[in-house]
Amino acid sequence: MATQKGKIYKLIEPIEISGGDYKKAQIVLEQTMQGKNGEFSNYIPMELFGKPKDVDARWTQLLNDFSVGDFVEAKLAINGRPSKKDPDGMYFPQVKLLNMQHGEQQQSDNAATQPPSNNVEEEDDLPF
Repeated sequence: MATQKGKIYKLIEPIEISGGDYKKAQIVLEQTMQGKNGEFSNYIPMELFGKPKDVDARWTQLLNDFSVGDFVEAKLAINGRPSKKDPDGMYFPQVKLLNMQHGEQQQSDNAATQPPSNNVEEEDDLPF
């Protein structure tokens, strides 16, 4: 299990898959990251997957509790599976949303490490 924090960037409606036996919906988190060339956005697509009745119930609850732009903390299950066409070569990741709760706004690493700016000179006892 992994935990990720970020802002809800997009909510993608459930769709039927496997002839209607299952449904899948996506929630995309956006994280602001600090790289050597400045800030950039990282997007994490998470999915709700299961029987249509279960996905529809979770989706409705999610829409009642969350909106695009909300900052959240998501608990995820990260799984993988081999390709059916090439089981020895290609693997596909799957990131399932287990739980999500409201969180605090994320700061980039750069903003989090810089002290607050104040223009008040502090007096000290140092001779220089």
